[in-house]
Amino acid sequence: AAPMLPQYSPHKSMGVASCASSLCHGAVEMWVNSRVLQNEYVTWSRRDKHARAYSVLLNERSQSIVRKLDLVEPAHRAELCLDCHAHNVPPTKRGEQFVMSDGVVCEACHGPAERWLRSHVERDARHDDNLANGLYPTSDHEARARLCLSCHFGTKRKFVTHKLMAAGHPRMSFELDTFTQIQPPHFRARSPKGDLQLWDGVKVWAIGQALAAHELLEILTDPARGRNGLFPELVLFDCHACHRPMSDERNAGARLGVGPGVVRLNDASLLMVQQIARRVDKAGQAKFAQEVTNLHRAVATGDDALVHARAVQKTLAHLLPRINAYHFSESDLRGILLGLIDDGLSG
Repeated sequence: AAPMLPQYSPHKSMGVASCASSLCHGAVEMWVNSRVLQNEYVTWSRRDKHARAYSVLLNERSQSIVRKLDLVEPAHRAELCLDCHAHNVPPTKRGEQFVMSDGVVCEACHGPAERWLRSHVERDARHDDNLANGLYPTSDHEARARLCLSCHFGTKRKFVTHKLMAAGHPRMSFELDTFTQIQPPHFRARSPKGDLQLWDGVKVWAIGQALAAHELLEILTDPARGRNGLFPELVLFDCHACHRPMSDERNAGARLGVGPGVVRLNDASLLMVQQIARRVDKAGQAKFAQEVTNLHRAVATGDDALVHARAVQKTLAHLLPRINAYHFSESDLRGILLGLIDDGLSG
């Protein structure tokens, strides 16, 4: 089972100040020969936009969005906004040093520290014990992807809808490897001696794409999130199927044989996963490609679309462990790039 996301943990969040000591993670310079950099707090507070996520809720754009949505509370108090722009945990789960306006803090990603704050610095501290005490496994690619996507794409519990974007919220775009690098990263990509590679960018990208596709289908099949009144939730569909001049002769649905005037799924991540599957699961990739095509046609006709969506989801769930276990080579990356070009040239 996937680990519980930090926002929903039963443990108490102690606040970013509990990590900020110069002897903890607040060193100005990274420590030599240390397993961790020790300057993570400084990197976060000075260079990471997560530290300023809450302050965005105070600007004019956020205030305008709130007015258009007729929300009762201002953006910096609305649960809808705080769920992603801060570490929005219940008041009973906030320690004495917890401050909501600190934004997306350490514990929003690494898990509420009530039970592991002291124990993780002890001489005989074991990582498995810290995980059991509520530390979130950010070093696990799949767990980290689920965590990041929970805000940067959405889940059943929190989601940037078409209505929210129409009110002025930016369109959500996310790719795990790139966003990790520009965060900026505050972990070692190699061991202190430089002999152990701790980061595989292609694998991280691939897992992020597979989980993004899985979450899209999860929301599509959810009766509460997948609809907006009489209409389906339009943010799950290709923006350019509608947001383009009528004089434009290109037809977004033609290549799938579903005809003009059809709003089709935003299949960007599904297209990427088809290329990934060609490298990771050559025997099963044709089946996956056919399932995606069947899904597009079903969405266009309304014929058991959710059944087809669940079939693709099931295949994705089986593919994820294969991606996690696969060692991507330079030829794999080149094959993925050329595959995308070939598919584009073939229409």
